[in-house]
Formats: sequence, C-alpha cells, structure tokens
Amino acid sequence: MTNHPNAFHATVTRRSLVGTSLGAAALAWLGPVAHAAPHPASPALGRAAQTATTRSPATWRTWILTSANELRPAAPGPVPQAEIDELEQLTADPSDTTAAQMARWNGRVATLPWTELANDAYNEFKLTAIRQYRANALLQTAMADAVLAAYDAQDAYQRPGPSLDQSHFTPSSPSSSPSAEAAVAGAAAAVLTALLTDAAPGRFIDLANEAATTRLPAGLNFRSDTDAGLTLGKAIGERAVALAANDQPSAAWDGSGRLTGPGYWAPTPPAFVKQPQEPLAASWHRWVLESANQFRCAQPPAYNSSTWKSQLDAVREATSTRALQSERARYWQNSAASTLWDTIASEMIARDQLDLPHAARAMALTAVAVADAEIACWVSKYTYWTERPISADPEIDVLFPTPPFPSYLSAHATASNAAAVVLAHLFPEDAIDLLALAAEAAASRTWAGRGRTRSGPASRRGCLAHMGGHPLPDRQRRRHIDGPPDRLPHRRAGARRRRGVSGPPQPGVPAAHRGWSRMRHEARDALIEPGGPMMNARHLLLALALVVTAVLGGLGLGSPAGHAAALRQGTPTASGISGITVETLGHGPSSAAPGYTLHLIRLTFAPGGRIAMHHHPGDAVFYVESGEIGWTTGSGTALLNRAPAGPPGAGATPAAPEPLGAGPEVLLHAGDAVFYDQDVTHDVHNPGAEPAVVLYAALRASDQPGITFTEATPAA
Repeated sequence: MTNHPNAFHATVTRRSLVGTSLGAAALAWLGPVAHAAPHPASPALGRAAQTATTRSPATWRTWILTSANELRPAAPGPVPQAEIDELEQLTADPSDTTAAQMARWNGRVATLPWTELANDAYNEFKLTAIRQYRANALLQTAMADAVLAAYDAQDAYQRPGPSLDQSHFTPSSPSSSPSAEAAVAGAAAAVLTALLTDAAPGRFIDLANEAATTRLPAGLNFRSDTDAGLTLGKAIGERAVALAANDQPSAAWDGSGRLTGPGYWAPTPPAFVKQPQEPLAASWHRWVLESANQFRCAQPPAYNSSTWKSQLDAVREATSTRALQSERARYWQNSAASTLWDTIASEMIARDQLDLPHAARAMALTAVAVADAEIACWVSKYTYWTERPISADPEIDVLFPTPPFPSYLSAHATASNAAAVVLAHLFPEDAIDLLALAAEAAASRTWAGRGRTRSGPASRRGCLAHMGGHPLPDRQRRRHIDGPPDRLPHRRAGARRRRGVSGPPQPGVPAAHRGWSRMRHEARDALIEPGGPMMNARHLLLALALVVTAVLGGLGLGSPAGHAAALRQGTPTASGISGITVETLGHGPSSAAPGYTLHLIRLTFAPGGRIAMHHHPGDAVFYVESGEIGWTTGSGTALLNRAPAGPPGAGATPAAPEPLGAGPEVLLHAGDAVFYDQDVTHDVHNPGAEPAVVLYAALRASDQPGITFTEATPAA
C-alpha cells in the first residue's frame, strides 16, 4: 500500500464519513472508536488510537444484545477428566479429512469462512442484492455479538483452556469457555437457517457442529467449551432473526405511490419485468438510521432539462468509448456489492492479522453501513421513480440488462461508498485506494449504460450531528471505546502450528475474486483511462481531489466554467471579493458524473484579502496550505479538521473533527481543512501581514453558479 501522511488520512476519512452519511452513522453508533488494530498493534497507528484500544471486548457495545453479559451462560465446572482424555485421543493422529476441516474453520478468524459460505449461499438461492445486504447485516452483527458475549463469559469465569504439557493436555492456558469460535458458528447457523428456508434441513447446523468440533483435534478447546459456545451463539442468532421479524420481505405491494409518464421508470429490455423489485424494502429493519427517509436525496434533474440532457449525453459517450472500463464494469456487476466489499475487507483483515473481535467488529460495521445505505437509497428510488437511460434512448449500448427498479440513485454506488467509508476509517493506510474503488464502483454503472451515477450522500447536516458528538440513541448502551482483548492469542496460534493448521491466518479468497493489490491498481488505471472520470486530470492533487469528492457525492469531474470566472483575480468587486488571486490547477469532464463540475483551485489571499459571506451549490473542501485565514460561518454547519499534532507521518496524531457552526470567527492555520456543503454560508479573509494560500476543491452541477453572495461587501 502507498503510505500517506496521517493528516491526509484524517481529512479523507472524516470528510468521507460526513459525505457518505450511512458510513458515518454506522461508526457513530459505536461512538468514537479507534482504528482496527492488528495484534500486536501496528506502529503505524497514532498514539491516540493505541491508547484508545486497551479495553477487553467484553466492554464493547453490542448490536443485538443490550450488553455483552445479557445471555451470559451459567458458570462452568472444572474440566472433566473424560474431556481431557478425549482431547489427547483426537489430537494424536487426525485424518486427512479432519486436517482439511481444521484448516477450513481455524486457518482464519472464525467470521471469515462463514462470511464466504454465506455469500455463496445467497447466490445459490438467488437472493436479490438488497436482500443480501439485509441478510449480511443480520449475520455479521449476530457473529460480532456472539464474540463479545463469549469473551464476557470467559472474563467472568476464567476457566482454563487446554494447554499441551509434555504430550499431555492440562487445563492451564487462558480462559476458553465458552468458545468464541463455536459461538460464531452457532450464531451464523441460526441466522442462515432462518433466512435461507430453501436450504436442506440441518445444512447450516451440521456445518456449525463441524466448525466447533474441529476445535478439539486442533487442541484449542474442550468439548464443553464448544458446546457452550454453540448454545450461546444459537441464542444470539435467534435474537438477530427476531429483530427483523417484521420486515416481511415477501409482502405484496399494492402499487401505491407509483409515478408514471415521461421520465419515470418503466420496464426495460430484454425481460420487461413489470413488477419493480423490492418496493417495500425501505420498511425493513434499520440499524443506525432514525427513519428510512432521514437522508433522502434531493430531487434528480427535471425530465428534459439541460442537466438531464447532458447526463444522458454523458451516458451515451461513456458507453461508446469504454475500453478498460468494460472489464471493470463487469467486475462490479458479477456479485452484489456486499460480497465484493466483504472480500476486500477479508483480505485486509487477513493481511493485518486482526484478531477475532476486531475482525468481527469491522465486518459488522461494514455490513450495517451497506444495509442502511440501501434502505436510504430505496427511499429515493421509490420517491422519484427515475427512468433508466435505456428507456430515454433505446440505442444506448448497455453491457448488461438493467435491473427492474428505478435508476436514481445508484444502489451499487451507494453501497460501495458506505462500505469504503467504514473501511477507510478502520484501515487508514488504505483510505485512498478504498475510496478510489468506491468511485470506480459508482462510475461502473455509467460505463455499463445502466444509470447516470449518483450515490447517496444524503444529509450532510444529519451526519455532522453524528460526527459532532451526538450519536444515535443507543438503547441504554453508553460505552464509547472499543479495543482489543487484554490477552494475545499466542497459545492458540501455537496450537494451530502444532496441529498442522496454517498460521498466521490466510485470506483463502476464492480464485474467482481478484486480489486486493491487483484490484486497487486496476481501479486507478480505469479511472485515468480515456472516458474515465480522470481523463483530463493533469495534476496529482486533482487526482486525489477526485477520489475524495467522488465519494462525497458519488460524482467525478465536470466542465471548468464558473468558479474561476466568479473569483476575479485581485479585483475589488461589488459582489464581495477583493485581494484574491486565482490559479486553476485542473478540471475535466466525467462519464461518471454527468452534469457536474469539479474544480481544483489555488487561492492566494493578499493581506486583507476577503471573500464576503457566500455559499456554493455543492460540496467543497477548503485547505490552508500556508498562512492564516479567518473563517466565519453565517449559517449551516461545516466540519473542521485541524492539522495533526507533531511532524507529518505515521507518528502524527490526527485531531478529532470539529463541527463549525454559526458563530464568531475561527482562525485557520496551515494544514487545517474545512469541509462544507451548499447549506453553509461563510466569510473568509486573510487577517495577517503575509499572503495566505488555500487549495480549494468544489463540486457542483454544471448549470449552477459557482458562488452566490448573501451580502455585498465592496473592498474598503
């Protein structure tokens, strides 16, 4: 992975959390958590992250249970001699079949083989993508809570697990009852059995028993450990299913709310499916959303308007000039977004050797963000009923048949942005690559001719509230710091090596899935291919700005008209600009963001230079490169990222983001960045005696003015 200073990590990750609201809300649900840390902690993590990750998983917040000890089993007695004898017998000479099963279930952290198995089963039983997102959230949260509940009981009872001493097992190693891995298996089997009713009876229960039983010949648990874990996990899995019992995904839709006429969705070729897919999905269980329409997107461009026409033209152009993009579009089409992002997350978890609690937590956060993102997406789809490009122009060369639901906004773009934001927070060294992949996932829908890509940035104001220290109601769960277990898994890793089970954990990703390293390079290649979002990018900062802003709004580059013309070089004007020199660093059209414009501009403020109270019609990033800037917010709420403490690099400590609401002037220094949207009015000026330089990236609709003043302030 390419290394980037933590200052940029904090900027990209935190603003992405604001821009992609469901990613932010998922993280806010667990409070101000630290980055996922490998065991032992990576030196690349900042001091604050290392300090914050010291508590036992038993203290972490749960998703389904009210607390980790809610279903704590009864205290186990001493390990019977019969179980010790059984362990010695099973470990003596395991068969090849047993060794293969041990490798399957114990060669990686326990949640990963179940995730892979579940995604294969979703495809086997032909679940729609949004049903897969729902199922995955239930599965991952159940497994995560099973891990926390098992660790709680282990901490409470401290019954020693098996330890090999001179060819004999004795109960003298750290606590292992109930088995957390068996609890994961029990929870996963319960959820999959309930959701996949067409599967053979007992299929997933048998797999759970197999997974738990392999802990014995591996010398990792006694039988009573695994029995208790299976029972605990099963109870938690059943709780998860009950949580979503009112979803009724098979309920009949009565057709209410459907819009018809020019510009509205109609069945598309070749199948011309009349019934739109899952129109009631917005009523399903939510994890972090206060309401399904909390982040409903703004209305799409009006039918037959200039913006609508330019977006349709961009789809036509993209489908007629695609090259490398066709291959990448096929990659993102081959599986549901949750499957693809599970694979990416699994590879990073295995690469960094995350322990079971951190791995389960990362997968649950990602799954929850995707599931709620799609609920928010579905609200907009079935509010506006936007037609597919193939309906507006039957001559468009689509790579794949379009799915039977409205076009706006893009479901895949929304899900990918949500997943990337969470993973960029947890794996900050990979933030740029993850956000680039999300931008590519969004662009792939236009490359394929399926839609005029728009992901769900939702309400920036709502996200700012979450990030500003106001998480969603937490059902009386008040702990806000997660961290790794107090004990290192040395004994268990050693047992794996003794019994022929691979360690450290290996990715084990099916050959059909691309490797993470190869994928990230292909994503970048596709983004700069002619016809891609970065086709005219000529400056590295413009490329980075694309990645950030593409995630903020699911958009890419557009035409250059507007901002530079409005910001006249050093000319006092009645509109409120004075003492400003403008240098346009780059711009370019985008097949991924039809009708939108991205500018990257360097502004030099002379001493006393000012832009009076104003706002912009989209998202913007205001980064102080040198000097000082006085910033005053008139209305709305921006997000301020202060420069990291200490020298740039891995040792720098990122500052917590600060909501920047209406109030007195705030002084910005070099390295500070402000992120804001169209609702934020603001005044900026240089109060110092030396020039101040600002890098400014702005994203807006092409038919909107670049800047609107709310007060006229001629130069003095």
